[in-house]
Amino acid sequence: MMGIITAERAGHSLPTSPVEPAVLGTPGLVVLGITALAVSLCDAEIVPPAAGALLLLTLCGGLGQLLVAARDWRRGNIFSATVFAAYGLFWLSLIPLVILPRAGQGASPQAQALSAYLAIWGIFSIVLFRSFAKNNRSMRVMFGFLASFLLLAAAGAATQSNPMQTTSGYVGILFGIDAVVVGFVRNRSEKGQGHQGDTYSIGRKGR
Repeated sequence: MMGIITAERAGHSLPTSPVEPAVLGTPGLVVLGITALAVSLCDAEIVPPAAGALLLLTLCGGLGQLLVAARDWRRGNIFSATVFAAYGLFWLSLIPLVILPRAGQGASPQAQALSAYLAIWGIFSIVLFRSFAKNNRSMRVMFGFLASFLLLAAAGAATQSNPMQTTSGYVGILFGIDAVVVGFVRNRSEKGQGHQGDTYSIGRKGR
């Protein structure tokens, strides 16, 4: 304690590890995008819905995001851990609510209940969209697609409108592609920053 007070009085800045606000990890973005693509391609009726394949992809996607959330939590990135844990559980919840009933296993939920559930997740995505309103345009666009996808899906469930559900599928495809692209771009950016840091440290040692 005395050492900290002495350092502050001497005018020296204390060593800190700044955390960039609202940072999402690359693996989680890619898994989130691929899972959304799998579900949305079936909703848009571009790919014939195969219950077994969709069940497996959704299960792997949800569990994958939970694993990413656990990794980010251990690294101290609480924001990323919260986001990916939430959406990982969301995809897993779609298995008994939507995927299994489509395969004839279990009863489908009431249209109003499913619509309200999807709308709540759409509102949650709007909150995340607002969190990126000032510092990250690519993330803002991505969560804008996600919020639109979920709200359109909620409207389609409430009205039982097939065109509305198809439209939500196409918006979900846009979101999935965008999430995967943002994830890979972020990965390349992180690698580039790492190489620059290595070059700088070598230069310092050579002096």
